[in-house]
Amino acid sequence: MEYIKLKELSKFKLEYGSGASAVDYNGLIRYIRITDIDEIGNLRKDKVSPSISEEKYNLSDGDLLFARSGATSGKAFLFEKKNIIENAIFAGYMIRFSPNTDIINPKYVFYYTRSNKYLEFIELNRKAVAQPNINAKQYGELEIPMVNLQIQNKIVQVLNTAQSLIDKRKQQIEECDELIKSRFIEMFGNPVANEKNWKTSRMWHVAPAKAYNGKLENNLWLLNLNKVQAQTGIILEYIYGETEKIGNSTNAFSEENVLYSKLRPYLNKVVIPDRKGMATSELVPLFPNKKIIVRHFLVYLLRTDAFVAYISEKVVGAKMPRVSMSDFRKFEVILPPINLQNQFSTFVQQVDKQKHVLQQSLSELEGNFNSLMQRAFKGELFPED
Repeated sequence: MEYIKLKELSKFKLEYGSGASAVDYNGLIRYIRITDIDEIGNLRKDKVSPSISEEKYNLSDGDLLFARSGATSGKAFLFEKKNIIENAIFAGYMIRFSPNTDIINPKYVFYYTRSNKYLEFIELNRKAVAQPNINAKQYGELEIPMVNLQIQNKIVQVLNTAQSLIDKRKQQIEECDELIKSRFIEMFGNPVANEKNWKTSRMWHVAPAKAYNGKLENNLWLLNLNKVQAQTGIILEYIYGETEKIGNSTNAFSEENVLYSKLRPYLNKVVIPDRKGMATSELVPLFPNKKIIVRHFLVYLLRTDAFVAYISEKVVGAKMPRVSMSDFRKFEVILPPINLQNQFSTFVQQVDKQKHVLQQSLSELEGNFNSLMQRAFKGELFPED
């Protein structure tokens, strides 16, 4: 199969992005940062920082952005006006690639950035330097399997269809989460405003931070923040390791805990663990008092928009904002009657059963997508004559 280097497919040189500072939103052109992009290259739905536009950094339809710094290096994003936004500029830790659409379909290249070959390329280049940064010159050496434009378009169409099925399944899962959130508000109201005048007690009394101190297996679940999906708390991947090799900046937890991320509270990462493990110290192991609060109730209280907005203002640190644990412990938690909390918990578990079925289906669809993608870039999906 013929390969061609990325630098040979570009109308313009690979270039670094804007270092412009983010400003308050005022109808300005959107400013895309690496943190605005999820694990598979989609623009997050979360609020992002816009910035004053500089013509030099304006994105054009079909531009590809590559992350060049740190652990995010290798992450890619395709700018498509029809699917995303009309105008945008990009941040300084990203590199732009403007493809020659006469010979290459930009989405063909974008899908290639999710292939095993691309991941191998990224890993190799990360090892080449002390810090895991990938510069424009290195990206320019990336080899793309080259087939004629007609076959590229066919591959993109097939992968688009497969991705559409995945997106629909994810939407169904999100709708389950929204249903639970709506039921919470319907039953208990705004947990910050407490317009239903429930009894309250401070967080330190209701659910103090308390790590598990019982017996742990040697092959243990190790949970880091990057394995927790924002907004839903879904575990993206279970990683296991030996207990004696675990560092000090961790907390043990059990099935009785609720794990709350104090780092970047706007990402809203709250976990209901289903087994014992060790978590990064950024995940606080809360220990709900069963006599007064139900675990599912606490989790969805912490996930409400009202609480996230409230606690996002109680942070310390600019670059790595963390929740002020003093303010967190003092928060007055609403305490509806325990029977109402149990009713809500039962509802959550019923919806979670449906979510589990959808999640299994999603895993199958993602496996199918990956198989199609690997075959496509080996020339097996649409062999050239």
